[in-house]
Amino acid sequence: MKAVILAGGKGTRLGSLTEQIPKVLLPIAGKPVLEFQFEWLVREGVSEVLLLTGHMTNKIRAHCGDGSKWGLRISFIEEAAPLGTAGALKEAEDFLLEDFLVVYGDVLVDMDLSAFINFHCELEDPCATLMVHPNDHPHDSDLVEFDKQFRITAFHGKPHDPNRFYHNQVNAAVYILSPRIFNYLQRGVHLDLGRDVFPHLVKSERFYAYPSAEYLKDMGSPDRLAAVEADVLSGKVKRHHRRNSRPAVFLDRDGVLCHHVDFLRDLGGLVLFEDVPAALSKLNRSDFLAIVITNQPVVARGWADEAQVREIHKKWRHNLEVRVLVLMPFIFVRIIQTRDFRAKI
Repeated sequence: MKAVILAGGKGTRLGSLTEQIPKVLLPIAGKPVLEFQFEWLVREGVSEVLLLTGHMTNKIRAHCGDGSKWGLRISFIEEAAPLGTAGALKEAEDFLLEDFLVVYGDVLVDMDLSAFINFHCELEDPCATLMVHPNDHPHDSDLVEFDKQFRITAFHGKPHDPNRFYHNQVNAAVYILSPRIFNYLQRGVHLDLGRDVFPHLVKSERFYAYPSAEYLKDMGSPDRLAAVEADVLSGKVKRHHRRNSRPAVFLDRDGVLCHHVDFLRDLGGLVLFEDVPAALSKLNRSDFLAIVITNQPVVARGWADEAQVREIHKKWRHNLEVRVLVLMPFIFVRIIQTRDFRAKI
């Protein structure tokens, strides 16, 4: 599968760090983020990369060459003026005749790409499959909702409605797209995939989510750049690859994370213990997966349905802004046995 890397951004949030250096060439532990992406793609069996560039293209070309240094074949398409992620991708339409991988140039990722590709290929005629994951800043991220078949049912671009609660499932900026996506793009028009394209796919196309607990983090701000570098140096990035086993902590909800309320079925009744946010944040900074299991007899009794229970979970998951996977026992075994549970325990 051919990989497309969107590398045209100016990196304005990084301030003076990108005045002389393209964002994709900023060093992380002594190596540009773009090289981390190249090495990951080669490990995962990709041999051909198309770089979509704009800002400081000459420096990116000089650094990458033809890609032979990494065992890749690299080609370039340079936008004459900023076109956004979707506008830049439209320029590559003639070169992408089969399903292809898209990676944003400001993310450091180490995931099992073959598992992602197999997932996509087993779906029924998908137009797009997005890697999604929980993160610690959902308030400024594009958020996704999907059903039990992983089909995306809602795409919430930022900024979000402050009067609603959302699942902390973030569009992670790694996609597999069908060439059908070009039907929704316009040549020469500045468009963003998350803002202008993906929301329209929810009702018009077969649009899927691939949830994963593997490592992916953007380095688009100084704080995030420092965090990514720390994760590289500690070995966390490689440890979180799907091929590696990870320990997990299983937590009950009622009486452990929040005050016990008999037959809780409304948003106002769920109150977290005071120390829970800090404890969960510490847990999620570790290598442990945090998995919450909760028995909900209100569903069995017919006093609430699964959707109502999920709305309650949206409230505290979104407000916590930590990576916690909430599962209910009547779907827990099914999830363990399917691709929804990505990490090995």
